[in-house]
Amino acid sequence: MRIYIFILSILALTGISPDITAQYENVWAFGYGAGIDFNYNPPKAIKTSISSNEACASIADVNGQLLFYTDGTTLWNRLHTSMPSTIYTPSTFGTTSSAQGALIIPVPGYLTRYYVFSIISQEDDNRGQLFYSIVDLTLNNGLGDIVPGNNGVPLDNRGVLTEHMTAVAGNNCDIWLIVLSRLHKGEFLCFNISTNGINYTPVISKTIPSQFNGQTQNVGYMDVSPDRTQIAIARGSVQLYSFNPSTGTISDPVALLDYSAGPYISNSYGIAFSPDGSKIYTFARDQWGSPLYQFDLSAGDSLTIVNSKTKISQGTEVAWNSFNALKRAPDGKIYLTANGTTVPGRSNIALSIIHRPNLAGNACNFEPYGFTLFPGSTFWGGLPNINSGIFEHYKKNGSFSLACNADTLKALNSSGYGYLWNDGIRGAERAADSEGIYWVRYQAMGTQCVEEYVDTFKLLHQQWKQTTSSSHIEACWNDTVHIAASYPGKANYIWQDLQTGSERAVTHFGIFWVKYHEPGEECNNYADSFYIQIPEENYSISFLVDTMVCQGFPLNITNRSPEYYNHITWHFGNGDSTHTWQPGYTYHLAGKYNILLTGSHNGICADTAYATVTVDTNLTTYFEHSPREICAGQDISFTHLLVDSSIVNLYWTLDNGIFAAITDTMFIHHYEQSGIKYITLNAQFRACPAGTYIDSVLVHPLPLVDLGSDSVICLKGAAVTLQNRYTGGEGYTYLWSTGATTKSIHVKQEGEYHLQLSNIFGCTAQEHIIVNKNCYTDIPNVFTPNGDGVNDYFFPKQLLSKGFTGFYMQILNRWGEKIFETTSMNGRGWDGRFNGQEQPSGTYIYIIETILKNGSTEQYNGNVTLLR
Repeated sequence: MRIYIFILSILALTGISPDITAQYENVWAFGYGAGIDFNYNPPKAIKTSISSNEACASIADVNGQLLFYTDGTTLWNRLHTSMPSTIYTPSTFGTTSSAQGALIIPVPGYLTRYYVFSIISQEDDNRGQLFYSIVDLTLNNGLGDIVPGNNGVPLDNRGVLTEHMTAVAGNNCDIWLIVLSRLHKGEFLCFNISTNGINYTPVISKTIPSQFNGQTQNVGYMDVSPDRTQIAIARGSVQLYSFNPSTGTISDPVALLDYSAGPYISNSYGIAFSPDGSKIYTFARDQWGSPLYQFDLSAGDSLTIVNSKTKISQGTEVAWNSFNALKRAPDGKIYLTANGTTVPGRSNIALSIIHRPNLAGNACNFEPYGFTLFPGSTFWGGLPNINSGIFEHYKKNGSFSLACNADTLKALNSSGYGYLWNDGIRGAERAADSEGIYWVRYQAMGTQCVEEYVDTFKLLHQQWKQTTSSSHIEACWNDTVHIAASYPGKANYIWQDLQTGSERAVTHFGIFWVKYHEPGEECNNYADSFYIQIPEENYSISFLVDTMVCQGFPLNITNRSPEYYNHITWHFGNGDSTHTWQPGYTYHLAGKYNILLTGSHNGICADTAYATVTVDTNLTTYFEHSPREICAGQDISFTHLLVDSSIVNLYWTLDNGIFAAITDTMFIHHYEQSGIKYITLNAQFRACPAGTYIDSVLVHPLPLVDLGSDSVICLKGAAVTLQNRYTGGEGYTYLWSTGATTKSIHVKQEGEYHLQLSNIFGCTAQEHIIVNKNCYTDIPNVFTPNGDGVNDYFFPKQLLSKGFTGFYMQILNRWGEKIFETTSMNGRGWDGRFNGQEQPSGTYIYIIETILKNGSTEQYNGNVTLLR
């Protein structure tokens, strides 16, 4: 059993299936030159030679290759040419207009012979008569023809049959041919066909009584469920029966859909079971057209089944009448004709499809016009009348053989038919040059009836057989790999290093193989080899990258990963990625990005590395200054308006040669000289190129003002004129400390005088001058004759103005007594003595007279305090 499972798995891997399910329906022929070949996936539309309204049948061999097809009258071989003989029936119009008017079934006990049954259509004068012919495929050079004496043999020529005809496999290597009689309000006739031939006495079963009041009850389809236990018939109404494949009896009628007469006739024509037998599909005409209906046979009792009727399509969706056939196909779908469709461009050239017929309701996935026929071919209403259940219930035999040192392989039964090997070779035996798995499919007579066979061979030439291709196993550093022989439970497992056992653990690089054999079978020996690849060091993914980069500038990346990693992926943190080993990349948006590098070796070993990159905004620096124009010496502020963390330094170059690194956003400066002053700001960023911004300031000159040296004035003397010594320029504004706004003023009093001069730019300059009194006397009110050298004399003569020419002073005590007198202008004054004696502290009276240069006199009287 284990060996057989192994063979099936090998065949599945090679795409070759030894499945022995019959493929007799793999090629369809119907309509007017239409056909489908189900040996392709998806099925392929083909061109045939048939020309028939309804009746059609086709048959393929056990391998799905077309054998022949018919419309009940004409026979076409696999080359699509007519066979020499034509089926004889006493009909005027033939059988092509009979719903199930043609049927092909194998002749039990004969591998190359087939019955062809023909029912004359209801339109014919000899309607309802049943005939059969026998076709032998060995005739006509292997293209087939009717066996002489077996053409148009009457089976029921009473003229009472409808157009319903089908066949189903029995339980005893026999076949039941089922037709419907109009007699006694409806009877099923089941003819048994075996190796003894056709039993002309049918098993009769009653149908649900119905009145045959027209063609409606005489036409339509019968279908047998895939498990052969039920029969459904469309005869205007739709009826369901139980069927016994052992006895051929039909019973337990259920009316699924009643026939109704009137202006809108409700009737059904085609019918089909789903592949799992749980659903029935049919068209039923109503006043809106012919909708497609589904009945759920798994719903419960008969009433529930009747009430499960579900409309799958609208009445006019694919057909305007109900004369449309339905048929299960080898691909598990149901195909439907759409006779009389009014859809433009699709009329009678495309079949509709139920893709999932086992599912309930709209889940069955009905597709109108889903299969387009071969160009130029059409149909009217019929699809091939053949029941695969006839062939699928043959007994199936399979065998397995181990062929040692054989050059020729032979089927176990050489008296069969249709030998086909897995590589397309035909015949019961074939040459086998190389080791491997071989199988052949064919038909042969069993003990009672035809059986299908698949013989499988495993051919070995050498003593040791490599059961699998060498396994190449890769692992990661420091991993442990577990390897095992392909087949456990064998004998004498020996590894190359003499270890034993069917499996082992490997932790290092190397080639390992194990030999073992099937106990008791000399040629059934095995050898498995393993190439283990484990790196001897731990390879790490790594890369170098700039941690900062400027927006829009290439990023410097260096991949330092070992070439051990043959698949790498860069993830740049913004959704972009690449598999380039050494990428070039540019970020166009500023921000922080995590770069992730992943590497793998043959999809087995993997490693990652990552880094964070800051992308700075590519900025343009600039500044503002206020005011835009200034006067010489006036302060001006410069404000750097760009605030960003990526700025490293700000370098200012001023017109006067000042070069400074100022990181503040604002600084203040002034210019001593007038003119256009250029200011350059150079901003240095940590990643982006430096930015430079240049602007200028207009510095206006200050007005020139000079009032000359300080001046003098005498009592009762001439006035002094004050004015700016610079006379050039226009548009100046004058403002004197006296409030005058004239260019000059005249002063007679001593003091400090100011002139503020403004030009047209609003620049202002200021100058002051001191006017002294040149003729004066400074008289102190206290003196201290204590010999300290400070204020020892009253009214020292050196304090007199040079404007004096004469002087007289006398000192009186408080009693009016004169105690000091002098006219000398060179003396020091009174020293606080009288007659050589120090006078006491107190207040004394002075009288002073002076003569000025201009001849006028001044007299001063007052008190002076002597302190000791």
